[in-house]
Amino acid sequence: MPAVHFTLLLYSKQVADFITSKGFDLYAQNDFAFMTNVFSMLSSVFDYTPHFTIEDFFTPNVAVDRKVSFLLTIIALIKSKQADLIQNGYQIGDQETPTLNR
Repeated sequence: MPAVHFTLLLYSKQVADFITSKGFDLYAQNDFAFMTNVFSMLSSVFDYTPHFTIEDFFTPNVAVDRKVSFLLTIIALIKSKQADLIQNGYQIGDQETPTLNR
């Protein structure tokens, strides 16, 4: 879970701000609430649904290959969104979101 947290909130300030501007607060939450919001945000903002449940995420030795794939997908989505935001001139704190490619 630290890798998910880093990727979503620390890797790109632009993407973290963009996620927050979409109404998703991923800061200062317990682990379950954080991942619940991550799943919801991924579905809403990135049109991505993980191939396992939140309960599976917290169960050791369950869906390990899917968890690794999930992390790699998140990294790719965030890198792509960061490139789109930069290309479209998104500035941290922008209230209006420029037209972005997914």
